Amino acid sequence: MNTRLNSKRILILISLLFVGFGNAQTQEKLALAKIKRLNKLISKVEKEGKDALKEKMTVRTAEVFLEFASWDEKNVAKNTELFKLVSNYKTSALETATELPNFERGDVIQMLDEAIAFVTLIKDGKVNRKEIPNVDWKKVNVEKGQITFNNRPVFLADYTWKPETKKLEEFYGSLDGVYISPAQILNAEGKVNGNVLRKLENKPSVTPGFVFINNKGVPKWAIDKYGDSFTKFNGPPFFDYDIDNPGAKKMMSFLIQETVPKMTGNKYTDFGICFVMNHDGLIIKMVKIRFGIIVK
Repeated sequence: MNTRLNSKRILILISLLFVGFGNAQTQEKLALAKIKRLNKLISKVEKEGKDALKEKMTVRTAEVFLEFASWDEKNVAKNTELFKLVSNYKTSALETATELPNFERGDVIQMLDEAIAFVTLIKDGKVNRKEIPNVDWKKVNVEKGQITFNNRPVFLADYTWKPETKKLEEFYGSLDGVYISPAQILNAEGKVNGNVLRKLENKPSVTPGFVFINNKGVPKWAIDKYGDSFTKFNGPPFFDYDIDNPGAKKMMSFLIQETVPKMTGNKYTDFGICFVMNHDGLIIKMVKIRFGIIVK
């Protein structure tokens, strides 16, 4: 009985995979055809001197998510294991991982349909769109408390930890930045990882960004030197160490003194004022990286 039941399940799964594969090919072709159609409409609209920046972004978004869908289709087993870690999908991990590629393609098709419909209205003169600024992040400045582009205040959109690739920078922002952490301090004498320092020395300064100071990842030498209580404290775990412990100031001073001089004045620190303080509001060390000021 169990053997028959298992055989039926296997046959059903194989059938679903074949149906899903066929549907995937259909959706992929449909999405690519819509991208081609949208690109033609973009060309027509731009020849008329009208703005189509949003539609160009739509095309790029579609291309990126079609790549994601292809990867997900080839990595159902990996995604299944990941979905098992999420309580909502734990019991339907395989089904969800199998459906994910076509779910993505379906959303891409819907997005393209909406873009095609709207840009057609623009082409036909039924809708007027004010030109959208295409911000060149290399020309963005921070001055007098404002972020400006072409001498005018500008609102920027991007997200942290975005993969570094030109494909994602053209339309989704080009935010730069630096990541530093106490985990990069190698010993009790304050030696900082040489690779980290070399990267800072050789890092290009092209677009604005900020410095992210991670307050987790306490190195073992710090626990050995400052005691087990260094990582045991009351309150929310925003830090992995007790910031009231004198060792906290010493440890973070090592990191700041070695890294900040190499970052000072670089464009990728334009958005960054980083500071460490205890919960009573006493500033242990404040670093205004943009101007290279260290206040004790």
